[in-house]
Amino acid sequence: MPGKKKLDESTQRLTNLIRHLDAIRKILAEEPGLHYVAGLEWDLHNHPEQLDYMDLKSPYYPVKQFEWRVYQQVFSRQFNQIDKSHRVLDLGSGFGRASIPLAKKGISVTAVDASPSALARLQKHAKEAKADRLIDTIPSHADSLPFEEATFDFVICLELLSYCQQPEQVAKEIRRVIKPGGATLISVESAYGALIADGSLTLADTVAILSHEPILKPGDAYIKYFTPEELRAMLLKAGFKPKKVFASHYTSSGPLERLAQPNDLSDKDLCRRLLDLEFLLSKHPLVKSLGRALCVSARAL
Repeated sequence: MPGKKKLDESTQRLTNLIRHLDAIRKILAEEPGLHYVAGLEWDLHNHPEQLDYMDLKSPYYPVKQFEWRVYQQVFSRQFNQIDKSHRVLDLGSGFGRASIPLAKKGISVTAVDASPSALARLQKHAKEAKADRLIDTIPSHADSLPFEEATFDFVICLELLSYCQQPEQVAKEIRRVIKPGGATLISVESAYGALIADGSLTLADTVAILSHEPILKPGDAYIKYFTPEELRAMLLKAGFKPKKVFASHYTSSGPLERLAQPNDLSDKDLCRRLLDLEFLLSKHPLVKSLGRALCVSARAL
């Protein structure tokens, strides 16, 4: 009977799908850090142009471009030291927010990310920017990098360590692949900033952050929030000499996010004034610890 055969085939496909889902659940239970990659791959499959913040059509494009300018301001001295003679690793490169601007300046960049889909879109954006010749993309997890010791002069690691199951191991890997005296530029999620600004945190999330424990959002993210002391201690243990830890991201995703809606951030004059405010807030004794991100540069010993 044709109808029964079609029903049997559909049932078999459904059974196979359930088995795959069970296998995925098992993997995520064993490695919670993969929740972020799984969520990213799923969202990119369904809404690639929306999630890809390097795409001009993405609603996140203005915010992420502004946040890149924040990073350029925070790490201005270090970025100015990078030149064409240096080898640069962009670890957790995402869609190329750091890789592409550096490559456009003639700097060779190795972009590493655990998401093959994100790297594919990075390659697309790099080609459109005529910067693809200077960017190598390599899919890899950050806690076991496919490079020899002392390979890179600079390692950029923005918004990655907080989403790794073993950030301490990743810090050690960064130290392994960076040359002695080389510099790493790091940003992580701030515990204090999240408690003040993240309205999605549940009671259990809040208790976890105050207890210095990571929080898990199934199918979305595994997040470790850092205090300045925790971030500094982790880098010292990994073999770095960190400089002062600064908070940032007060106005784009932090406690003063209300000052600008995403679409407003295409206004260059507003961005300039917000960048000035970011600098003032980072120095203010009452609020300087409340930014959504913590930033630090560190030299390899």
